[in-house]
Amino acid sequence: MNKFQIIGLLSVAVFSSACQGGGAASDAAAKPATAPVAPASAAAPAMKPAEHSFDAAAVVKAGGVVAECGGARMALQCAVASKDCTASSLRYVDAQGNVSEAAKPKGMESYTAVGVGCLTAKDDSHYFVVKYGELPYGCAFCEWFHLYDRNGKALTHSDPPILTGEAAAPDAQAPNNQEFTALHRKLGLGRPKVDGLPVAEH
Repeated sequence: MNKFQIIGLLSVAVFSSACQGGGAASDAAAKPATAPVAPASAAAPAMKPAEHSFDAAAVVKAGGVVAECGGARMALQCAVASKDCTASSLRYVDAQGNVSEAAKPKGMESYTAVGVGCLTAKDDSHYFVVKYGELPYGCAFCEWFHLYDRNGKALTHSDPPILTGEAAAPDAQAPNNQEFTALHRKLGLGRPKVDGLPVAEH
């Protein structure tokens, strides 16, 4: 084989290799690049509606009372654990329906709520008025009134609960409503009107 035949064979080999490489490049160019697919993220759990335990109709059906005051409410009913209704449950319900137990004013630890209502002040602000006493029969002597704001906070107290001596005049002793009377007058509230538990009205 002379040198011209060798050069011819080498040329054919080089041309064939170039064609094969060009074909692979053409195939790669013909196929669009595929972007990496990110793993699908887990779907966010659906928001559950707020759960509230307050049912005004159920309170009334059970013999309780509900007072609405400036968008908030207070619900009064016989305590679940008190079969003879010697104790009551007073709950505060805000405008969003969240329920919490209303705290007793200082001095009322040995007494229980027997009535609840709403009063409007001279500046059109609203206040809950809660009557405290004894259950199940009530007591004409032991009647206390206390104001709560629209956030369910007690604004008045009865410490001590019973007044004696000159503070109770003309009686020998009297329920301590001094803070209530003073704030009631200052706010320009009307006469206290409350809806009482039926057992306390007998």
